[in-house]
Amino acid sequence: MRLTDVARELDLPPASAHSLLHRLVQLGYVEPDVSQRRYQIGSALVRLAVRITDRLGVERIARPFIEDLARRTREDVYLATPQRDGITYTAKVEGSESLRLNIRLGVLRPLHSTSVGKLYLAMLPDDELEPRLCALTLDKRTTATITQASDLRRAIDEIRAQGYALSEQETVEGICAIAIPITDAHDRFVAALSISVPVRRFYERRAEFVAEGIATANAISDSLGSPRLAKPSVA
Repeated sequence: MRLTDVARELDLPPASAHSLLHRLVQLGYVEPDVSQRRYQIGSALVRLAVRITDRLGVERIARPFIEDLARRTREDVYLATPQRDGITYTAKVEGSESLRLNIRLGVLRPLHSTSVGKLYLAMLPDDELEPRLCALTLDKRTTATITQASDLRRAIDEIRAQGYALSEQETVEGICAIAIPITDAHDRFVAALSISVPVRRFYERRAEFVAEGIATANAISDSLGSPRLAKPSVA
C-alpha cells in the first residue's frame, strides 16, 4: 500500500500515517519498497504470525487431552506456552475436586517459584539460561520459595535429569504443581502441561499425578510429531 492508501484506510492525516509507518518499519513489522513508494508486510510480522498460528495449533490439539486428564485426575489442568520473556497459562480445564486455585490466564508466571517457570528455564539452552538467571529477582513468596541462585541452578539440573518440574508450595502456601514439557515435530519446547493440586492431595497421589501428567504430555507431543518424549515417572 502507498502512504496515501494507509492514511485513507485509517482516516489519518498523511503526516500521522507516515509517523506510524516509520515506527512499524523500525520494528520490522513493515518494509518499504522505495522503488514503488509502497509498504509491505515485514519479516517481524511474518514471524509473529507463525508463532501465533503455532500456539493456536498446539492449544487445539492439546485441548481434548487436557480435558481427559482433568476428568481422570479430578484436578485443574493447565496448558502454558513459552513467550520471549517467560511463560503464561493459555488454557485451563477445571477438575471436579473442591479447593481449586483460580490462576489467571495470559499472565507471566514467576520463573523461580512455579513449576512451569522452572521448566521454562530448564528448557533454555545454556547460553540463554545464564543471562536469564543473572537477571532474575528471586523474591520470596512463601517459606519454600527458592531465593538463592545456586539452589535454583541445582533445581534446574534436577528438572533436566528427571524430565519434569515440581513446585511444592513455592508460590502459594498449600498448593503444589507439576509441569511436563510438550515438544513439536522440530523438537522445540512449545508448551507445558501443568497440574495444580492442594498440598494434601498432592502428597497422597503424587506418583499418580506425575505418571498421568507425563503420559498426557507425551500423547500431545506425539500428536505434534515430536521425536522426543518426556521420561517415564520414577516418582
